[in-house]
Parts: sequence; C-alpha cells; structure tokens
Amino acid sequence: MLAVSLPLRYYFFTARYAYCLVAVAYSVVIIPIIWWLIDSYTTEPIAEVPSYCLVGHNFIPTDHPYFSKFLLIATAASVIMYIPVLLILKITLAKNRVMENTVKYEKLKRATVTLGISSFCTFIFYIVPMIIVNLKLFDNLNIFFLMLNLNAMVNIFIYIARFKEIRVGIKALVTCKFKVPWETVLYNINTNRVHPGLSPNTW
Repeated sequence: MLAVSLPLRYYFFTARYAYCLVAVAYSVVIIPIIWWLIDSYTTEPIAEVPSYCLVGHNFIPTDHPYFSKFLLIATAASVIMYIPVLLILKITLAKNRVMENTVKYEKLKRATVTLGISSFCTFIFYIVPMIIVNLKLFDNLNIFFLMLNLNAMVNIFIYIARFKEIRVGIKALVTCKFKVPWETVLYNINTNRVHPGLSPNTW
C-alpha cells in the first residue's frame, strides 16, 4: 500500500524500512508460537494433531482450532487488502499523470498486477479449501488438505514468471554462479532508472 500511495518516495526508502516490516511480520508470528510452545509443555498433550516441526508435543484440542482460524483470518485479510491497493493506485495515478510513462511506474504496475494474481491464487488454493476443511462440508477432505499446500508452490512460479530479477537469482542459486548474474541484474536496474516525471528516452 505504501508503494502505490507514495510511488515517488517509495524508491528512496532505506533498508531500515524493509527490516522494520520483516520484524513486525516475525513478531506477529512468534508471539502465538511462544504461547503454543509454553502451553504444549504445561498441558497434558492429547494427540488430536501429530507433532511436527521438531515440537516435542502435539497440539491440544484448544490450540489447533485457534491455529487454523488464525491462519485463515490472516490470509483472508491479505487478500482483502488488495482491494484498497487497487483503489489507491488508481487515485495516485489520477493525481500523477506524468508518471504513466516512467520505468518506475511500469515496475509498480507490474508488481501490483503480480500481487493480484498471487491474491487470486491464494483465494482459490488456500482460503476456499480452508473454509471447506473447517466447516467439514465433505466426508473426504484429503483433496482439500492437498490444495492447502499448492498456494506456496504456485506463488514461486508466479514470481519467477513475472520478474526477471527473481529468474536470474533462481538460476544463480541452481547453477551456484552468484556474481555474474547478480551484476547483470544490478546493471539492468541502474541503466533503466529515470527521474520521476521523465520518460526513459529523455533521461
């Protein structure tokens, strides 16, 4: 939302901005995890859900429904937030017509469209199956449990297809050639930079 509401300032944010967002995300996740770990070791475990991720005890019956609803609500909120992102983008572009031909605008628009595709896949492959699983609408829910794992798998292919920088990074990771590809990406980014309000040809 910051990227589309403050398009001219967004590119000048420092690394501290990214660190703060990542720290907030981890804090939101770590707080309930700490509570679950403490509760799992202080409560007599009942094997409703098997233990995993090296946790010594199972989820107790009161924890697992909370865990499932927490994931569902958080994921649904991330999809719903895409609507104000689109609205803010339209309002911002209406006020800044001069941006429409800039390279930064094209990158911003591409990232926004990619977010929309990712949100749609999240809705289809996670939110819908999760609702069906929680409400137990069918006797056999195996296919819906499998669909819950598709979201993360589909997302990586979406971003690889939409962003050249990620494709180069994945290729560098697979081939263990880190320096040359990343220098190529940085060169392409630097040579495509333009001042806000100027077209690539005038820079």
